[in-house]
Amino acid sequence: MGEESIRVLIVDDEFIMRQGLRYMIHWEEEGFTIVGEAANGKDAMDQIEKLQPQIVLSDIVMPLMDGVDFTVAVHHRYPHVQMIILSGYDNFEYVKQTLMQGVVDYILKPTLTPHELLGVLQKAAARIPGWHPDHAMTGETAEELLKELLLGETKTGEELQKVFAASYYCMYAVTIAHGSERAAETAELLCEKIQRAKSEFSGVQSCVALMKKEQICVLFGYEMSQRSMLRIKLEKLNGEIGLMCEDTIGIISTPCQSMGQLREIYQRELARGADLSFYYPGKKLFVMENEKDRIGGTIERFDFTRYNRLLLGGQYRQAADQLLGYNHALCESRADVYRMKNQIKNMFMVFLDMLQLEEDEKLRVQEHFLWEVDAAGERLSYEQTVARIASEVADISAKQNTKEDARMDQILTYMEQHYTEDLKLEDLGEKFGFSYNYLSAYFNQQMNEGFNDYLNRVRIHKACEILQDLTVPVAQVSALVGYSGHSYFCRVFKNIRERHHRNGGGTALKNSLAGRILAMVLLGISLIAVIVSTVVLSMSRKVFTETYGQSQEKVFSQVENELNDFHTSLRKMTDAIDSSWAFRLFLDSQEKSDNTQVFQNIYQMEQDLNAANATDIDRLSILVVGMNGVNYLSRTETVVLSNDQILTSAPVVRALKEPDSIHYTYSHGAYTMTSRYSDVIIASKALYLPESQKTYGVVLVTLAMDDIRRFYDYFTSEHTSWYLVDADGTLMCADKSRNIGKKLEEDWYKNIAKKPDGRYQITGSGKTYTVLSQNLSYLGCHMYGVIDNEMAIQDLYNMPLLILICAVTAGFIMLLCLFYLQKTLHPLSNLVSKMAISRRKEFREYIPVEGTCEVQQLASTYNEMLDDIQNYIGELLDTQRAQRKAEIKALQMQINPHYIYNTLASIKWLVYQNDTEKTTRTIDAFISLLRNTISNTEEMVSVEQELVNIENYILINHTRYGDQIRVEYEIQPDCYNCNLPKLVLQPFVENAFFHGFPSGEQGTICVRMRRVMIDETNEVLEVQVADDGVGMETGDPKKIVKNRKEHFSGIGVQNVQERLALIYGKREEPDFYIHIDSVPGHGTTVRIRIPSAS
Repeated sequence: MGEESIRVLIVDDEFIMRQGLRYMIHWEEEGFTIVGEAANGKDAMDQIEKLQPQIVLSDIVMPLMDGVDFTVAVHHRYPHVQMIILSGYDNFEYVKQTLMQGVVDYILKPTLTPHELLGVLQKAAARIPGWHPDHAMTGETAEELLKELLLGETKTGEELQKVFAASYYCMYAVTIAHGSERAAETAELLCEKIQRAKSEFSGVQSCVALMKKEQICVLFGYEMSQRSMLRIKLEKLNGEIGLMCEDTIGIISTPCQSMGQLREIYQRELARGADLSFYYPGKKLFVMENEKDRIGGTIERFDFTRYNRLLLGGQYRQAADQLLGYNHALCESRADVYRMKNQIKNMFMVFLDMLQLEEDEKLRVQEHFLWEVDAAGERLSYEQTVARIASEVADISAKQNTKEDARMDQILTYMEQHYTEDLKLEDLGEKFGFSYNYLSAYFNQQMNEGFNDYLNRVRIHKACEILQDLTVPVAQVSALVGYSGHSYFCRVFKNIRERHHRNGGGTALKNSLAGRILAMVLLGISLIAVIVSTVVLSMSRKVFTETYGQSQEKVFSQVENELNDFHTSLRKMTDAIDSSWAFRLFLDSQEKSDNTQVFQNIYQMEQDLNAANATDIDRLSILVVGMNGVNYLSRTETVVLSNDQILTSAPVVRALKEPDSIHYTYSHGAYTMTSRYSDVIIASKALYLPESQKTYGVVLVTLAMDDIRRFYDYFTSEHTSWYLVDADGTLMCADKSRNIGKKLEEDWYKNIAKKPDGRYQITGSGKTYTVLSQNLSYLGCHMYGVIDNEMAIQDLYNMPLLILICAVTAGFIMLLCLFYLQKTLHPLSNLVSKMAISRRKEFREYIPVEGTCEVQQLASTYNEMLDDIQNYIGELLDTQRAQRKAEIKALQMQINPHYIYNTLASIKWLVYQNDTEKTTRTIDAFISLLRNTISNTEEMVSVEQELVNIENYILINHTRYGDQIRVEYEIQPDCYNCNLPKLVLQPFVENAFFHGFPSGEQGTICVRMRRVMIDETNEVLEVQVADDGVGMETGDPKKIVKNRKEHFSGIGVQNVQERLALIYGKREEPDFYIHIDSVPGHGTTVRIRIPSAS
């Protein structure tokens, strides 16, 4: 490296990008130094004036002053500064403008690599007068070869091996604290000190390399006999160095036998001196062979979904607590400090982004807080800093809440005054200082409707006021209230007015005849509802009982496997005890040993027992009783029974009778003080000499009920019980029963005791049970699982809710009947005469909308008919043009930018969490999804290609939201070669993900395809997208067809309906192409028909 590094300034509004550039290459080692950062061109100009950089890396799109203006300003004021542009694919027009201002080069951020970045930097450096890249020159000395090996410039170390051969290698590094004054001069002095001390390491090869201005590394080559001497001398040398400079730490690496391992050891152990100081402040020497000195635990995954949900919900204090808990877990695992701080800083960035601060204030707060996190050099001060910052940010957010209501009132007022304009949520958020997500959540939570619904309601209210003026043609009203299309305005007007009339309540009955008809209708509806509900409940009860029993049977089998695994572990432990010479000598010896021999023998028994105890139950109570009158207990507690009493107990008698088996015996009370009066199960196994078959002892393992509970706890619930019964029918263990130790007298047990293993439906005591039975031959007992079907079904059905739904449905139908009766029975002669008088040959003669509801409805219909006649001819001419533009429209609406941003953010978090495999799979799926939706301009694709798109979309969703939702495919083989419009299925799968399981429930989505003949000559491809989610209330299946709020794309269900009608023609049946069935609590099934499937 030259005497002076090239000074570099990074300018980018993305904090993650600035941090990524810092971490991408070894700047100092390549001859460059980052002297500062800036978030926009305006701040960067101040930084250039103060820091005098020679190279500036600048983004294009930035606030306050963008990259184009910034480049022009730098070129005029600082012509000697070399500019490098950071660009995205969509910014190339801006890049061409900057190239005309003399920039060195541009690099694309999405594909940037360390090699490319270094190449552009060197290209810029070559244009700086007087700079020579002498740091790239290498010599052949051992010190230079060592430095090249550790920095990765050579990989094998073969050249160094030629001049530095030994049986073992060990490295010693001295690291000067970061930020220490005169670090370079101190490093030179310490390097001289180490060079002089090399003579004291007699017979040991060594070479010293100054890795960077803050670290010296020494390589030692030695033989095994010199290892202890080398350690002692290094500890002495480190103490002397500590006296010379207090701001140093020493690190002794793990030894190795190959030069090829040195770089990995250096990167893992020696290059992380700052991390060691962070976790162990004040410690001067670290020996990496000692496990307690090692750092670099795995960084846990952060539940970003919950964090984001808390922030969007305004639960800032809970979000701060989650952040603090995660930070503490990282510190406890001794994670990489750089990565840990970056993650925490990014969490704070997300937190601050949710606050509605002014941009300058936001930048100031960010820089202040992030600087404090970086400045914390020890774990204690770091955790205190993070806790204080989290508290301050939460306090700021609480104060912000008091200001938001006033600004929201301003937004609502603004919408009422500017309803004719093209209002967008993101524009309002920018104008009034709210984020898009926050403003969207506010309308949904506080206004109980979305932004578009609220805007439509304001516009339709204004339209009603305009319609009072009969001189204004109806066709012009849509434009006056902000709608570009009259037909769309008519649909919105109709929907809102119908909803208004429904919410306005019913109308009084006009005469007794209407009342009688309504009574008959209501009675019929009630009878039908009762009959249908009874039949559905009866059928679903059977299906639920069978399905739930099957699922619990799988869990029951897992309990059996864990008990068998535990038995196997006990078997291995008893065999190990039986084969231990220490236990044999202790239990079989008849001679009295001296204290030293006894102590050694006991110590060896403890070692053998610890090595043999493979079970994961914490510290089992293991009592080994010898026939010679002595015993050994694994716990530090008192044995309350004498050896004679123990040897005559039931577990010991069973073990002596059958010495080759492990016996499990229930007992009320065991042998120690803590288990004397407790219900326990004792596992016993005799110990005997294989040569003489002489029994010399018995192993007794005491299992408390809580020890056994861990095997079955996840199986049990309020309506599911677990029993363990011995061969005599005695209850050994259960999750709820108080009759442990007694004969099991339950009715279900009497019915199933003699049956083979399996699953049975048993009726007893007026109840129906599902009983799972499994013989545990190794344990000599039987295991039962009992499901109370009645209680399980009660959890499934909410009878008050079902009754409420039936009542609401009956009331709704009654209101419709009332409306129909009024419309039918009211005289229409007056309206007919008015229509005859007002009929003209011109289609612009409208009937005033006045009079009763029936007359208004007919008048509105007549006026709409006139509009439809005028529009019909125009629509016929536009149909062909619209069909040709359908593909372009679809392509324009396919990709939602927010989906791309969020997916890329998720991939970024995966990178931070070091999940390389998952990151790779997610990126590959994302690339494939974009390629198939953007690059492929064909309207029609094969079923096989559409399924690939869905699978990629599902993989990304699983990455972002977890894999609670399973997707299955049932595709008939003759469907794969069928063609269908691109992205027809994705919106329905997306709806199933986000609307079928709105709270993150577990569930299944099934995609089915088959070819169906709908008549003698026409065949269609029938697709079903079914989920077992929450379903929808009555009426919602029709509403969802008009839902335009999508996630991945703008292709909503309504758009699919329109595209199919354009491509294949309109049908008389409104739900021919798309039909939706949904039952609350039972899921939703969408059927799509694609004509001309082949």
